[in-house]
Amino acid sequence: MDDSETTFVKRFLRHIQAIVIFFLPLICLAVFLQWESIGISFRLLFSAICVIIQLILIIRILPWFGDFFFRLLHCGYGANSEDEMITQAKRMCYEGDKSGAIQLFEAYRKKHAGNIRTWIQESSFLLDLQEYHQAIDLLEEGLRYSMFWSKENKALFYFKIASIYANHLLNNNKAIDYYRLAASKYPSTAYGRAAKEKLARLDR
Repeated sequence: MDDSETTFVKRFLRHIQAIVIFFLPLICLAVFLQWESIGISFRLLFSAICVIIQLILIIRILPWFGDFFFRLLHCGYGANSEDEMITQAKRMCYEGDKSGAIQLFEAYRKKHAGNIRTWIQESSFLLDLQEYHQAIDLLEEGLRYSMFWSKENKALFYFKIASIYANHLLNNNKAIDYYRLAASKYPSTAYGRAAKEKLARLDR
């Protein structure tokens, strides 16, 4: 399947998803109003369909809403305090207080834990300080926290961990392990595909 066909399928599925979300309350209301007059077999069938649809909504919709609301709550009005925090952390590093700067990033990330950008920024800051293992530990913690993050974001974390092992710690075996996790768990994401390309090069 080429890119145009893949895009068409994704758009088609999104439209189906939107239609289901729009009409589901109306269908449920109609069935509820006629509940006493319908047979038991239809009631069981309808209940099973509702459970399946709820599972689909939980799996497909909640991660998107999680990202949306976290961006809405944190990425807008938090920009100034974020810039101030980064400026202060850099000044602390310049003055020799590296541990204090790391603690500042950590405190800000914990305060805005739902915003994925805080995790990425802190990990990048740790890489700049050559705290490679600490950056990996942070990203691992992010993966455990990321229940409602999108697949793309989860693949990004695996990809970043793999990149640290490959480019900074020169541990290709661990890098391959994490590239494989990104590629196998989230093959349809951009970082999942990028991980697959990295694996093809490392396996040569």
